[in-house]
Amino acid sequence: MDNPLWQYSLDVYARDGVEALLLRLQEDCGLDVNLLLYAAWLGTRRVALTPAHRDDVLAATCEWRAEVVVPLRELRRRLRDIAAAGGVRERIKALELEAEAEQQRVIHACYSAAGLAPGGGNVPDNLRQVACMSRAGEERWLPLLEALAPLLAA
Repeated sequence: MDNPLWQYSLDVYARDGVEALLLRLQEDCGLDVNLLLYAAWLGTRRVALTPAHRDDVLAATCEWRAEVVVPLRELRRRLRDIAAAGGVRERIKALELEAEAEQQRVIHACYSAAGLAPGGGNVPDNLRQVACMSRAGEERWLPLLEALAPLLAA
């Protein structure tokens, strides 16, 4: 898949420290990595992530994430400690990545349809707009966001 959001996500995910911080936000705080990456991407474009747009994106992607992305991730993790399942686990990992790419395609389509314009948005504020939905309190996600924001903004 080739859209600017996906390319940005691939680029920043490979940066030192980004993967670990995103996965902690996912595991410890229940946040969606793809939504965090979208929020950061918007911020790099100076576009603010509003609560209304965030909710539109969530509505467009929640079923796909819940029914496809998360079950693939859970299956891949369950196979982690089964040596004979290594090849199957790698194929599931590839499917999980493909499913996340599809989620980002839908997110990018929401962006295109919304006609958002630059207007003072930034990475830290946009990330907080996502994190405020966390099941964890601010004391858990705020330090992670403060470490992550500069890595995603660079």
